[in-house]
Amino acid sequence: KPTVKPPAPPAESHELFNGPAADASLALGHSLAVVVAISAFRTAFLVYVTGAILMHTMRAERVSVDTILGGICAFLLLGLIFYSVFAAIEFAHPGSFEGGGVAVSDFSNSDRIASRYPSLVYYSFVALSTVGFGDITPTWSLPRALSSLEAVVGQLYLAIFVATLVGARLASRGSPSPDDR
Repeated sequence: KPTVKPPAPPAESHELFNGPAADASLALGHSLAVVVAISAFRTAFLVYVTGAILMHTMRAERVSVDTILGGICAFLLLGLIFYSVFAAIEFAHPGSFEGGGVAVSDFSNSDRIASRYPSLVYYSFVALSTVGFGDITPTWSLPRALSSLEAVVGQLYLAIFVATLVGARLASRGSPSPDDR
């Protein structure tokens, strides 16, 4: 199978949602504006839910199973937030991510947008956890910068959240809890 060379990145930011992506969305029966609006709404919703969970877990006076599970949920939601952004970029500009010389958008023949980018979910969590296998890579500056941001956010989240949990746990050890009585 011949390798597919990814297209050049857009020259200007306003060109990000023009070109082949518009043709692909029309072929799938979706207008580009609808796809962009859905992606923006999904990302905003995930950011809101993640923020609400983080606020609740950070305000907890005691470290409980719920606090720990809330922290895990927020970490996983961070990966989905970045996936949502990556999928929008890949949809708008096919070839922004590639694996083995093939654009991620070409990995699946599905006509459903949601099932066309499962590899980007994988990529997002690899970047968030800073494992960095290198089997999927961003091909131009915007996705590269966002991938770097995701890696930094993932490391800072783990360091700050775990430090906060340990500090709260140590602080609560000195005071008796209702469960200990």
